This record gives sequence, C-alpha cells and structure tokens, in this order.
Amino acid sequence: MKDIVTFDLAKKLKEKGFREKCLYRYTDHSKTLRPNQVEIKFAREVDYSEFYKCYNAYEDNDIDAPTISQVLKWLRELLEIDILPNIVISWIGNLNRIRLYSCNIYSPRLNKPIETEYFDSYEEAAIAGINYYLDNLM
Repeated sequence: MKDIVTFDLAKKLKEKGFREKCLYRYTDHSKTLRPNQVEIKFAREVDYSEFYKCYNAYEDNDIDAPTISQVLKWLRELLEIDILPNIVISWIGNLNRIRLYSCNIYSPRLNKPIETEYFDSYEEAAIAGINYYLDNLM
C-alpha cells in the first residue's frame, strides 16, 4: 500500500500524539499491516454501515497506520503546518526530461519555507517532509 505510512513513521506519529481513526494498523510484535475492523463471524451478522467506518487499533501494542493524506491534514488542521509536495521537471538535452518531487514545509513559526531534497515520487517527498517536521520542528 503506497499511501500508508511506514511502520517507523506510524510509531513516531503515535509518540507525537497522532490519534486519528485509521483503516489499518501495524502489529507491534511483527510489524505486519492489518485492517482495523470489527471481527465478523457470520455473513448474516454484517452491518454494512459499520463495515466502511474507520477504527483505531484495538490491541494495546498495535500502532495505527494512517495514510499520507491523513497525516498531512492532521498537521495542517491541528498544528497549522503545510507540507506541500510539488513536482520539479528537469530537462536533459532536447527530448529527455526527469520528473522529480520535492517538498516545501510552511509554518507560522518559520521565517521562510523549508525545502527537502528531490525524490522519485510524490509519496516519498511527502513522507520526507513529514519526517523532517517531526524530527526537527515538533
């Protein structure tokens, strides 16, 4: 799952106070990604209104695994931090171009935005921005 944060980032987010409902969780002992859902024993017992709801990790040692967009929204709404991955296109020669992504971090506390290095995907750039903020600014 490309949009789910890594185990290490999920653990870091939990330590920093992230408590949003998530569709997935990591088991602490095996670092396995599992869905957060109510156990359903028989098909006739399925309450489909409950089926699509998000749940938090129900085991004490499990860690909620949010999506990258959930974390970006959490940072923006609670802490007024904007982490904005953006595309950078570099031209090589006349025909070839390389598409790279960087990430800008904006905060009312910063004098100027912080820009990360370049990455091959939007998700990598977003995760780098989130990690930078959690490690250096929070």
